[in-house]
Amino acid sequence: MGEHTPAPSPGRSYYGFALYLLGWAGIISYLAWALIPHSYLAALGLTYIPQPYWALAFPSVIITLVLIFVFFIYPSLNLILALPPHDIRNITDNMAMREEDYPRVEEYANKSIKLILYVTHSFAFMSTFKLNNVVPYVYFMG
Repeated sequence: MGEHTPAPSPGRSYYGFALYLLGWAGIISYLAWALIPHSYLAALGLTYIPQPYWALAFPSVIITLVLIFVFFIYPSLNLILALPPHDIRNITDNMAMREEDYPRVEEYANKSIKLILYVTHSFAFMSTFKLNNVVPYVYFMG
């Protein structure tokens, strides 16, 4: 296996250069078709190309199709694939805990229950906490 480099392989670089040249040739030929009068192109023997009207019509049709896809088809596909609003899977998943998964209060030691009940984070004003004498928070709602 060869060394990993960010540079493209030689074959890939040849294809890239060919696509670069074809892209510029396409842009130049499109602009020539759109801007040069049809009578001049017919004098050069290019009578088999569409009318220059289609130089504006093709991009307009493509833009219209893209907008229809973006604003109608793609959202419709997402709505079809989405769960209905009343489905329980919208608010829970396989990792959610059921009521029976929670430990019962009897499983905690007395000190743990006091810490859970009385030592919680709150934005309310709290009084002092002593290790021997657990004092609940004092709430001032004024």
